[in-house]
Amino acid sequence: MTSSSQDSGGPQKWALLIGINYYIPGNTRHPVYVTPLTGCVNDVEVAENYLFKHQHMERQRIQKLTASFPSTNDSSLPAEPPENWPTYENIKQIFERVTKEANTDDIIYIHYSGHGGRVVTIGPNTVNNEPNLVNRLRIDEALVSVDFNTGGRYFRDIELACVLKKMTEKGMGTSAVEESPKSKVRPIQGNSADSKSRVRSVQGVSADGIDWTRLETDISDFPEHELAHATQFHIGKRPSNSATERSPQDWVIAAACQPHEVTGERLLAIGGLEPKTIGYLTYGWYDSLLNATANISYDALFRRTQDMMRQIGVSNSPVIMGNIRRQMFINTATEVTHTIPISSLGDRRVILWSGRAHGVCEGDIYKIYSWDTSHIGLSSPHLAIAEVKVLRPTEAEADLRMKVGKKALAVGCHAILLHRNFPRVTLQLVVILAPDATETQKSKIERLKAYDLSKVELTAKVVLGSTRQNPERDDKRIYHFDLLVNSNGQYLLLESGKESKTPLPPSSSPELLFELLNNIGLYYHYQTLQCPNPNPKIFDFQPSSTQPDKSWDYSDGQPIDMNNGSTFDVTLENWTHKFLYISIFRFSSSWGISRVHPPPGLGDYEEVDWGHKRQRSITLSFPKSASGQKYVVETIKIFVTTQPTSFRAMEGVSDVDSTSKVNETFSGEDSYQQLHNTLHTFDSPHTQAHKIKELANRPRFDTVGNHLDSTTLKTSKSRPSKPRPKMAKMARVNNSSGTREVWQTKDITVHVYP
Repeated sequence: MTSSSQDSGGPQKWALLIGINYYIPGNTRHPVYVTPLTGCVNDVEVAENYLFKHQHMERQRIQKLTASFPSTNDSSLPAEPPENWPTYENIKQIFERVTKEANTDDIIYIHYSGHGGRVVTIGPNTVNNEPNLVNRLRIDEALVSVDFNTGGRYFRDIELACVLKKMTEKGMGTSAVEESPKSKVRPIQGNSADSKSRVRSVQGVSADGIDWTRLETDISDFPEHELAHATQFHIGKRPSNSATERSPQDWVIAAACQPHEVTGERLLAIGGLEPKTIGYLTYGWYDSLLNATANISYDALFRRTQDMMRQIGVSNSPVIMGNIRRQMFINTATEVTHTIPISSLGDRRVILWSGRAHGVCEGDIYKIYSWDTSHIGLSSPHLAIAEVKVLRPTEAEADLRMKVGKKALAVGCHAILLHRNFPRVTLQLVVILAPDATETQKSKIERLKAYDLSKVELTAKVVLGSTRQNPERDDKRIYHFDLLVNSNGQYLLLESGKESKTPLPPSSSPELLFELLNNIGLYYHYQTLQCPNPNPKIFDFQPSSTQPDKSWDYSDGQPIDMNNGSTFDVTLENWTHKFLYISIFRFSSSWGISRVHPPPGLGDYEEVDWGHKRQRSITLSFPKSASGQKYVVETIKIFVTTQPTSFRAMEGVSDVDSTSKVNETFSGEDSYQQLHNTLHTFDSPHTQAHKIKELANRPRFDTVGNHLDSTTLKTSKSRPSKPRPKMAKMARVNNSSGTREVWQTKDITVHVYP
């Protein structure tokens, strides 16, 4: 990917590059310490070379702080002059200098390679006692400075959040690549991808991977009110007098791994150059940039980076947050691609990074597009066609049936469903034609009947008739619609017996009607997804209402009644001995699917450590187009997997009612919460010993008939009664699965009243 030379009159590009190979030895923080690395300065050189040669960035706008090994054997200090060392003071200084000198619409690019750590906070409010939020100790995630072993300070996430906040407030487009872990587990031999890999993480910390020590010098140079503002957002509270912040449209952050993982470095070659020791994320990121077309989006770049890391055997799950629609090094956005990525290639077979949990079916046929294609649709030029042959929970193997075009297939390519051989959903259309129907209305029906539906690419089976087929059969995957033609000659669909659905828009032609049926078919296909073997069952709900006019008991599967604009709170708790990955979707009354958790810009899933909780508030509104109806039905669907995965393909199912509003438009305050939470996990872990004691004394919350896995805790106590938190409504989701690989779903049906 190459850009033209910068126009001195337009936006400028700036880079802040930090790489630390050599950490000054010392034992001031004993028993905590960090060891030297080999590839971090190489990472910075790779970044600088790319920015200078391919982005034509001016040298004076590339700010570097590096620490190489001493130039002589009798020295214990980095080879660079002290003003170029990555100390806490120097890191803060270059951030402030660039923020001051850069102008609105300038692009700020940040790359950090070195050790990362998790440490007890220096901010206020270390314990949160809010009744409707999870109690937890505050933990900061941090970059480790070059003089850390001799008492140098961490550069913490709340401080970085303050820096990025100032940059975005000034209107700069900011992106950060972070090649360091914030590990919850102490690195041990075997964590790396191979014997030649080196782990990047703090050593000598407690079993939970947290540095609980605090020196007298561990203070921040940032104003207390800025840190307090960041901390308030971290624990879920907003100052009542907070001002509106700038939208998060101008920042993106990519990190090398999940909080519980470690990243590393090894000998790798980028762009045909000589191999050198570099970080895993650096390898995938810059190799992708060198092979990308101009104006690639962060989304496409990151997805290819993920797959490049998998291809070299790295098990890390890198993350990206912020406005992934933004294009690299320019302040414009592209459409988010709702596709399935190709994670690996064989001779005549590709692996799709989606499986049974995502609704992929055996026999499905997909079109495959280049990974750096900006606009993807069924009519866009594609590279190949593949048919799914083997299904697994979170991936599928597909045979290549046809290769088109000269461009080679590569990891990170996109796949879009073309044809479903064995649809899981049937849409039964019952034609209703009045005795006094006009000739236009009759001809419209005849034109539709003349269509050979077998030649129409539909994602659901469509049956057209004058009466319902098998009306006595209660099949949840057969959906009945009445089909009429109005006086204007337009097709109208009405879901039989479902007055709670938003009216569907009229279709002027069979082609538009089929397009509408495709949307509905996909909607119900995803809505009916459930694990075929839900053993062990991993969810239990306990919602409550404290509204004075509403008091009810909830049983599993029963709908919850809400008024327009009410908030529904979901608390998710992981009781397994594995990390779980959570995604929550809203299936609207307008046949659209949108993700409500994690929010846009905060990744494809939320990671939940064992023994931890997450909470998400969802506000549902009554659609204007449903005016006159008593209520509409919305479904909140929760997906849980034991492997990181993306359900993004579902988000391509749009509301058929353009007036529907999804509650994911963020205010400025929410934007700052995203900005800070990007740099910090939602809650902190306890020590392993504390977790084991807590879990051993905790009751199991299983539904009737649940068969326990042999590895789960075997207690059958009922849930102890305790005061309900003061919130509109709450649904608690408790995980009680065993340690085997599992995926599971849970639906919450909500009746939304005007």
